[in-house]
Amino acid sequence: MKAARTLSGIAPYTGEWKTPQVVHLLKRAMFGAAVPDVKYFEGMSMSAAVDALLNFADVTPAPPVNNYQADEADADIPLGAVWVTAPPLVEMDDLENARRLSLKPGGLV
Repeated sequence: MKAARTLSGIAPYTGEWKTPQVVHLLKRAMFGAAVPDVKYFEGMSMSAAVDALLNFADVTPAPPVNNYQADEADADIPLGAVWVTAPPLVEMDDLENARRLSLKPGGLV
């Protein structure tokens, strides 16, 4: 949901919108101001830049799937099926670890 503009209180900034102001905004709204980010936001109006920083899309990642079948046979979860809703494995440490590793990109630790 997009936040409504406040029309009272502090007056909106009407000064320059150049590289120093973009860097200033990015340092406060992000973890620093990388050159690609500065270039990206320089191409926007100040209002559009603030909207882009504050009103981003909520992207929920896809749940992890069984991509570990080559290493460990999982009789309960077919290859490519979501496993996070399956009951925990009891006394099957290798298979449980294979499931956990599938949470990481590329299955790497």
